[in-house]
Amino acid sequence: MRSCKESGTGQERKKKLGHIHNPDREYQLLQKRLDHCIEGAPDSPVFIKILKMLFSSAEADLARQIPLRPSLLGKLAKKLGLPQDELSDKISQLAARGLVFDVEHKGQRYVALAPVVNRCLRAITLPGLRCMLPIM
Repeated sequence: MRSCKESGTGQERKKKLGHIHNPDREYQLLQKRLDHCIEGAPDSPVFIKILKMLFSSAEADLARQIPLRPSLLGKLAKKLGLPQDELSDKISQLAARGLVFDVEHKGQRYVALAPVVNRCLRAITLPGLRCMLPIM
């Protein structure tokens, strides 16, 4: 009788293929997060393509961890285990592109993930991206 390892059963093959990376993983997780917004986010290949145009993989990973409601930057930095200055720089880059909201109130900086509609409209109006949109 052959062992599981010798027989090459499905479980053994999964173990061998465990190193395979899903290049869309961060974008799929971001889509799921955005689907919690009031307007939702479609689970479609086209929407994933739009997210890829708007976010790098690392930015998508960060964005999916940003709360949907305004949260103090310092608390978010602590939750993510990032230095506040480093997170502030990343948030500023995303905010400049309209992908997150950031606002100061009484000397405190708050951040929130921008709604899906804002993202899609931003993608359509950004020079150079319009011609890349798969839906146009």
